[in-house]
Amino acid sequence: MSNILDIYDSLLSGPKSIADLKILVGSHRSTIMNNIEILENLDLINEYREKNKRIIKIANYNIYKENKDTYFNLPITTKDKKVCHYLFSKIKEDWNHKNNHNPPRIAVQKIVTEIANALDLPIPRSWYLYGEITVCVYDENIPYECSSDEISEITDLDKLHQAYENVMEKYLKADRFSQFMEIQYAHSNNNLHLAKREFDNVLLGPYTDNELNLKRVDLAYKLLYTYPPVEEDTMVKELLEAFVSCYVTLILKNKIDEEMTKITCNTFKDIWDCIATHQFIRGLSTYYDKDLLNLYLTNQTVINYQKARDAISLYVNLTYY
Repeated sequence: MSNILDIYDSLLSGPKSIADLKILVGSHRSTIMNNIEILENLDLINEYREKNKRIIKIANYNIYKENKDTYFNLPITTKDKKVCHYLFSKIKEDWNHKNNHNPPRIAVQKIVTEIANALDLPIPRSWYLYGEITVCVYDENIPYECSSDEISEITDLDKLHQAYENVMEKYLKADRFSQFMEIQYAHSNNNLHLAKREFDNVLLGPYTDNELNLKRVDLAYKLLYTYPPVEEDTMVKELLEAFVSCYVTLILKNKIDEEMTKITCNTFKDIWDCIATHQFIRGLSTYYDKDLLNLYLTNQTVINYQKARDAISLYVNLTYY
């Protein structure tokens, strides 16, 4: 049985008829119609008639056809894009020369954001799921081409190269996802992501060590207390509060077995997706108008919130009933 997210994801590639959605998501027509009604009520989709067919499309679909090389299709200036692509190209070439393989996407993003921070470049960037990223998407299959002459007209090339060398030296010594995060987090003052990183490190089981379980409780509350007191995030913080309450209760009742550990990890992932999207938007408000961010990211925010809300509802039921 498919869910509402399957339908929404299917529409990301373009408008679909009811029959198309039935085939793509493998669900009954009645289920599809119910989910379409929910999405319409959330103002996430629109519909129109085409040759007597009911066609469903994502609201504001035209924005999804632009800026395919940026996250959430956000607009970016040509100058900022050129600097990102220039750095992408250099990182890819040097990484291949040193390690004989393409650089991981997470490493590329962290290198570029650190360079941008060092030089105070205007490249739009913000903290997201696993750290700070630029809005430019790195794709190892794209041959990024941007000459040094072009970049010298945008920024000081000597300073850019110096910053690049300093940052690359650190990341070339790392070879794992966790190490890339540690390098970026080492000089970060983002307390929420630091607390989340600590919590991640103890989230997996087994839950048989009482001392470790007490540490887990402390880190869960630490994560909750470091969440910024922002009024527009009240509903998101309530999800985190519910998760922490359930998580601590399960630990105290000694009810986290292998299966419950998996459910706990999945529930926290859904909540973190929701939190990270709000953090991403807040960070990007330095570079974009609030209305523009709402236009491009409201759909994702609402979808993430609904998914997290559904996950926490199940988690609450498993905890108390």
